[in-house]
Amino acid sequence: MSKINVKFPKLYPKQAEFVFSTARYTVVEAATKCGKTVACLAWLLQLALREGRPGRNYWWVAPIFGTTKIAYRRLRRWLAPYEEFARFNDSELLCELPNGASICFKSADRPDSLYGEDVHGAVVDEASRAKEESWHALRSTLTATKAQVKIIGNVKGRRNWAYQMARRAEAGEPDMAYFRLTAYDAAAAGIYDEAEIEDARRSLPEAAFNELYMCIPSDEGANPFGMGAILSCIAPLSTSPPVVFGIDLAKSVDWTVVIGLDAEGRVCRFERWQGDWGQTRRRIAGMVGSTLALADSTGVGDPIVEDLQR
Repeated sequence: MSKINVKFPKLYPKQAEFVFSTARYTVVEAATKCGKTVACLAWLLQLALREGRPGRNYWWVAPIFGTTKIAYRRLRRWLAPYEEFARFNDSELLCELPNGASICFKSADRPDSLYGEDVHGAVVDEASRAKEESWHALRSTLTATKAQVKIIGNVKGRRNWAYQMARRAEAGEPDMAYFRLTAYDAAAAGIYDEAEIEDARRSLPEAAFNELYMCIPSDEGANPFGMGAILSCIAPLSTSPPVVFGIDLAKSVDWTVVIGLDAEGRVCRFERWQGDWGQTRRRIAGMVGSTLALADSTGVGDPIVEDLQR
């Protein structure tokens, strides 16, 4: 076999830290466009070239087919000068290397399709957007080989498997390593300039900017306003009398809630309880009296609203 020298992209120090991590599970929370994908693609390729042999599989897994193709096309461009050594199958997103190993690019959209193979090295790209079941399937393919996997992506809320894996790695669990790359780390390395970061800060909601550029999760993963906007709406209960009430009715297994607003629209009364219809009717009547009240009369609330209106 002829010898070839593949020119890999130069890594900046923060990239090199996670690329050369020897942990079984390397978890990287990183800003958008900071070079995490290119760095891990270089890692997977060099692993397959160094340790590969006929029949060995190395996988790149991304949330959907379109995202998977981005990495595949990058690898194809890298190896374009060595076409006589690397064979590409564009329909299967497969690269066969001269040592007989294969780099396969897979979609996590159908987790059941990931079971079966023995995989000798893997990357999960955009992990926070990939189905948790796809991780279960991929992990099963690493059992016999005890292979390394790098789990990379942006932060996207807290309620996803990648965020939980990151917290375990950050806590120092065995065989795990954690790395975090913010937009300012990328700017310091010359990937993009700080003016672009500040433009993104101005043009995006706070929560979106924090997740995409600073690796800071939003509290629920779907708050477009930012916690600052919510906190600015919180104040002590007003001591002024209520001029209107809002009532959300519920049966005894759920909670009835009554909110009172004063003349300036500030909350001055907040009550919630569980009880039967008789108790709820008496409590609302004593609280509201002749004050204007708006109640949710749909579904289970119909009978009690009609009774109170009498």
